[in-house]
Amino acid sequence: MDSEVKLALTKEGVQVVDSQTFKVLAVFTIEDIAEILEFRYAIPWNKSKSILEEIMYILEDIEELYEKLKAEGKMLSKEIIEDHVKKRKTF
Repeated sequence: MDSEVKLALTKEGVQVVDSQTFKVLAVFTIEDIAEILEFRYAIPWNKSKSILEEIMYILEDIEELYEKLKAEGKMLSKEIIEDHVKKRKTF
C-alpha cells in the first residue's frame, strides 16, 4: 500500500509525516525554511525568517480559536474566525 505524506505545522516549523504510520520523516524549522527562501528566491534571511515567524503566530491563533470553540461545543464560520485573527480578538 502506498503511503501518503502530509505536512503538519508545529511551533517548531513543519513536520513531514507518513499519514499511514504517523511517523515523522523530517522536520523543517523556521530557520530551515528561511534559508530555502533565501537561496531559491534571493530573499534576505532575516526578512524571510521574520515573515515565517509572523505566519506561525497567525496559524497558532487560528488553531487556538478552533480548539477553544471545539471545547465549548461551538463552531463559527471561517469568515468570523478570519476577522477575529486579523483583529486579534478573543472569544
